[in-house]
Amino acid sequence: MVQPVYFLKAPLPGGGYGYGYAERLRPLAGGVWAEGVTVPRVERTALGWTIRPLRLPDRNLDTWGYPLARPAWIRPAPAGERPLEEAEILRRRAARLLCTTPFGAFCAMPEVRLALAQDRLAAELAPVLAIPDLLVHEDALFQAWQHARPEEAAEAQAAADAIAAELAASSPSIRHWRRRMRLAALRRLDAATVGREVFAPGAALLGEAYAPVAGPKEWIIKAGIVRTAQYWPTPETEIRSRAARTDEALVRAVELALFPWNPEPGEAAPFARAWEEWAAAASLRAFEAREPMPLFPTRLGRTEHWPPAGFSVRIGPETLSRAGASRHSLAAAGLCPLIADPFRRYCAAAQDLLAEWAADLPALVAAKWGPCLAGPA
Repeated sequence: MVQPVYFLKAPLPGGGYGYGYAERLRPLAGGVWAEGVTVPRVERTALGWTIRPLRLPDRNLDTWGYPLARPAWIRPAPAGERPLEEAEILRRRAARLLCTTPFGAFCAMPEVRLALAQDRLAAELAPVLAIPDLLVHEDALFQAWQHARPEEAAEAQAAADAIAAELAASSPSIRHWRRRMRLAALRRLDAATVGREVFAPGAALLGEAYAPVAGPKEWIIKAGIVRTAQYWPTPETEIRSRAARTDEALVRAVELALFPWNPEPGEAAPFARAWEEWAAAASLRAFEAREPMPLFPTRLGRTEHWPPAGFSVRIGPETLSRAGASRHSLAAAGLCPLIADPFRRYCAAAQDLLAEWAADLPALVAAKWGPCLAGPA
């Protein structure tokens, strides 16, 4: 049985909430001590994009944690595991469970079947939800850079126009984003060599200012939201800045640290699909950073209203009554009867995919409760 982890939401000094995961929580007066703190970080590899755990320091938090099943990106893969065969084994066990126990009738209820499909979609959205928008202030920062460093900013604009031209067949919004990434990378390299940057607390980093990313030539890239930047060049730092800004491998590394779905030459179509998927989930990331409850709750705290603000009921009391369950017992099993309103709207746009998944109930049960089905036959 895979041990659960805790999902954390902690208030940030400037408003909103930071979020992350912890292996253990120890009660303290007015909060908890979180140990084994991690957040997901998406990286590009030779085999595609993957999520790796980014370890953060243990900390005291003015919050409590929501227990949930350990996400796949945290769970270590057993030696010699064969994922495809394992998935089929879990599906067969789920089918046997559905056919031989009252659990099958419960999962077959339309509301429950749809909820399971929605939870599968939530799990598959993990990569796009784990990539924060780190360019939120870059337009204003670039204007300030133009004023402080007009020649360097003009060179960056020409380079950004050239890189965006490679996506000529894509939509204007995709070309605009690609251009902003190149401008942000060049501006950040200039600031790192001739000045300094001040970072805002990152919601996706549980309030940390930035994530350090190893780059080429012993560079440590700070992947975070820059709030302000200052520039005070000297002849020596000017040389370092130009060397950094003309090093394509380094510029590329900064872009990947800011947005891992950054296209290689000739990858216009895959990049467009990835960017559109990421952009469509913006409201989900914003909800997680803004609201005290998790986007995907698994346990229900005390609320003054039912459903709580920002949520809708997806498994109603009639369904629970027929199954002899309550909303709390259901949530304890990791199947929350609530759905966040932004995710409900997202699911409405993906209803064809959800209907396709809902047709294979054993696969949904295996995806939802796979760790409970694992083990000796």
